Amino acid sequence: MWEVFSEIEIKSTPDKMWAVLKDVDNWPVWDTDLESAKLDAPTENLEGATGAVTMKGGTTFKFKLHNINPTNYVAYVTELPGSSADWYWEYKKFNEAEGTLGLKMGVKFTGLANGLYWFLLKSRCASAMEVCTKNLKSLLETGKV
Repeated sequence: MWEVFSEIEIKSTPDKMWAVLKDVDNWPVWDTDLESAKLDAPTENLEGATGAVTMKGGTTFKFKLHNINPTNYVAYVTELPGSSADWYWEYKKFNEAEGTLGLKMGVKFTGLANGLYWFLLKSRCASAMEVCTKNLKSLLETGKV
């Protein structure tokens, strides 16, 4: 297994973070590597919901949401040849007096092809996480990216 993540402090609340993350159709607003993100069917409870993300360039990956806790955690898994990629957002109140939360966004790769994906994707994933966390900060603090 290998993991890459980015952390940032955001002036926001867990409720507002949840509102952004549960709006799957708008993930491309703050994740600029995505062309689109769609659930297979509308649902109130995202636990177990399935869908697909299409990267800029056209590659589409099916995903399944899991470990959903609206107050602090959202994750989805995509299956790749020889590996699984588990993408997650972990958020919690960081400084109550200042009204901030800490966000950790990352991905964990597991499976037989980990070494190959580490070689091919680790630096790209790291830079993408930095961009996404900065975009989420901007979106939550100013209403725009």
